[in-house]
Amino acid sequence: MTTFSQTIPPRGGRNAGDIPKHLRHAEVVCSFCGERPVVAWFQGPDFRIATDSPQGVQAEEAWLACSTCRALVDAGDREELVERAWHRVMHAGWTSDRPSRAQLRDQLDRLFWTPRSA
Repeated sequence: MTTFSQTIPPRGGRNAGDIPKHLRHAEVVCSFCGERPVVAWFQGPDFRIATDSPQGVQAEEAWLACSTCRALVDAGDREELVERAWHRVMHAGWTSDRPSRAQLRDQLDRLFWTPRSA
């Protein structure tokens, strides 16, 4: 199953030496649909606070959002976020273990919406 959230490097001054080498030049993509650019980082563990850059994140985990998905989160449009995630899965070239829409909906509910509404 796909994991959508991303681990944020430790804060400690956050210079290039603080960020793991494999993440320094990694392109960040929307955790929901895989699009770029990312415009919001929803901080864990409850994902209620969003910052506009990774430097503003005070948590170890975040869900990243492009402008379209950010607007959908703000509007509470769970179904359209599922559709965008489904589109991502369908175009990822998976040949096995591809999640269904229902599985994606369950995963988004469990990992993002439930902590957000707790």
